[in-house]
Amino acid sequence: MTFDDLLNKVKSDNPITIIIKNRARKTVFVASYYTEHYPDEEYFKIFFSDGTILEIMPKTEDLYFCDDKRRIIDRDLITDFDEYLNIDSKQYLLVSSEDKQFLRKIYYGNIEDGEGGCVFSDYGFADEIWSLAVLDDGEISDVHVKKISLKDVEI
Repeated sequence: MTFDDLLNKVKSDNPITIIIKNRARKTVFVASYYTEHYPDEEYFKIFFSDGTILEIMPKTEDLYFCDDKRRIIDRDLITDFDEYLNIDSKQYLLVSSEDKQFLRKIYYGNIEDGEGGCVFSDYGFADEIWSLAVLDDGEISDVHVKKISLKDVEI
């Protein structure tokens, strides 16, 4: 399977089951997004019935997977003029501050099963990112993703 095979599959055939890290996951919502800071860099989020999320970045061909439950991160863990997030014995560095996510297109599902717009800041550490976000409806939605390989995914 190629990166384009995966992207084309999630854009056209839904609901589908994708095996990620040897576990079958069924899509409930698939959409594309862009941000205020990078309006020409479309990316995709696939929300699964088990609460996990796969993010697909076509420009860089990166995949990020969230198998942690969403949680509200104590903003007091952010230090040094909002530059660092200190959590889980790691220090994450700010990589994107106060950007806005916009929904470009829903490919499958109902918005209640995914997400629309938000304001977010991303903090990175190695191949991990904490995205601290406030959704358009005011709900806090903090997500921890880890970069995975295409070899971790089967369609």
